[in-house]
Amino acid sequence: TAVRDAETRGRNAATGLSILCNQQFVENRVYEEEPEEPAEKGSVEPDESEEALRARWGAALKTGLGALRQKVFFDENGDPDGDDADDVYNSRPLPFVIGTPQFLASDG
Repeated sequence: TAVRDAETRGRNAATGLSILCNQQFVENRVYEEEPEEPAEKGSVEPDESEEALRARWGAALKTGLGALRQKVFFDENGDPDGDDADDVYNSRPLPFVIGTPQFLASDG
């Protein structure tokens, strides 16, 4: 019933916005931005040295490898491939439905 209540509140909000849109003019503007000058290919920003660039790429590589360690690979039969698979996503509980009292009471 909590999911049904959340769905009802969501539909009521959408209906309220639709009524407001039909009763009141909502102005949408699109501003043209000045085109940016394209940077030369292969050039390094003047304030970024090669050492800083290497540090950024190293940090990005470490982040990517950490993400790959959390990925679980499966074989042809659908079984997890490897014993050291660190599956952090299936060990967490599912979040509460947005708008339910449990969601509002949670600190996340």
